[in-house]
Amino acid sequence: MQQKEKSKNLRKTVVSIDIGTCKITGLAGFKDEYGMIKVLAESSVKANGVLRGIISNTDKVSKSIKEVVKNLENRIGQSIESVYVGISNKYINITTKRGILTRDDLDVEVSVEDIERLIADMHKVVLKPGLKILDIVPQEFTIDSEQGIPDPIGMAGRRIEANFDIVTTKVTAMHSIERSVEKAGLEMSNMRLNLLASSDAVLSEEEKEAGVALVDIGGATTDIAIFKDGILRYSAVVALGGNVITDDIKSGCSVMPDSAEKLKIKHGTSMPSLLEYNTEIAIAGIKGRDAKRISQTTLARIIQARVEEIFDFIMMKFQESGYERQLIAGIVLTGGTSMLNDIRKTVELCTGMSTRIGYPIDKLASGYKEDLYHPAYATAIGLLINGIETEARKEQEERELAAAIHEVEEAINESVEEAEEPTTEPVLEEDKVEENEGWFKRNILKPAIDFFEEKNDSDLQ
Repeated sequence: MQQKEKSKNLRKTVVSIDIGTCKITGLAGFKDEYGMIKVLAESSVKANGVLRGIISNTDKVSKSIKEVVKNLENRIGQSIESVYVGISNKYINITTKRGILTRDDLDVEVSVEDIERLIADMHKVVLKPGLKILDIVPQEFTIDSEQGIPDPIGMAGRRIEANFDIVTTKVTAMHSIERSVEKAGLEMSNMRLNLLASSDAVLSEEEKEAGVALVDIGGATTDIAIFKDGILRYSAVVALGGNVITDDIKSGCSVMPDSAEKLKIKHGTSMPSLLEYNTEIAIAGIKGRDAKRISQTTLARIIQARVEEIFDFIMMKFQESGYERQLIAGIVLTGGTSMLNDIRKTVELCTGMSTRIGYPIDKLASGYKEDLYHPAYATAIGLLINGIETEARKEQEERELAAAIHEVEEAINESVEEAEEPTTEPVLEEDKVEENEGWFKRNILKPAIDFFEEKNDSDLQ
């Protein structure tokens, strides 16, 4: 019984891969009977061949992906053939287009097929050379002049209008990810925008309804998504991330990159005013040289200056969106850099908005590893959630298709059986009359005629 249950869980196992600038993370999991995400295994390796969110060497990236997948396979005891992958780079662009569909029958309710037809029309939008559609996100619908409808399925109407966010990026960026996955011997089930994946992991429906800005600070880029009334209203990418803070520490303190990263994580803060003492931090020297001493206050000022600059750019994006004053739920920070000491307070001072750190654990089943508590796993967990939901939809469609085929086969079989059964037609009164007349002609009339004909012939002789 246990083996059967284990096999059942393994069949539902989905794998997500988050290709970041600093590391590549993989998760394997499934949805349990309570609808929560059960993470079976996690693996992270250093990213090689990724520069500022763009894959520069597919061979190096595919090697890292192979290592991640091999670790996952060893832990779950199952071979992995397909993965769900995320994408984020400075070339991500989102434009809004409007689609219109006129239906013939007013009495037939709006169906999923109608929405799919609208989305299919969006794929025909003419793009600039070198761009490709990554995703199409429905916003709000209008049914026969009734505006602001989030979900029109089941409504009656003749004219359907909708706004769609069309997410595009460079073809080369998408192709590099596809090639890296293929070289790793895997099939890519789907590619999803990182910020949408992160929003699935850390935002609540109440926040999306009230108005919230998700700020995902990665290594090379910062992704911004604004939700209002439960709909994605605006998104953008700022080409600055946690790596620029590390670079500033490296230059300002004259240390190696690895030392700069350790200083940022262990001793860094974005609020120098909160430091009680101006302690000195010792950094080991190179090749036996004397240790280098760095003032913690100096380190904090370097970090503060860059964090404030990043959020100056973010505030410009908020103003550009037009939703700056409608973010009732404020800002949710996620991504690895969101764990920088006192960054939440710095953001509140820079923006004047309430801010919280988004931990991607609300949809995880109990018993998850403590490492998954870190916001750096938000994208990977969001990709896993999306992959599980996609697989569930595929299974449902397969069941519906199988049921439809079964109904058709049964109908055909019934028709064949009816055609093979002997039919006994009722005898009508007209048929009885014709049958009696035939008997009279055969047995009475014809012999009499033959008799007289024979007699006439004999008279002639």
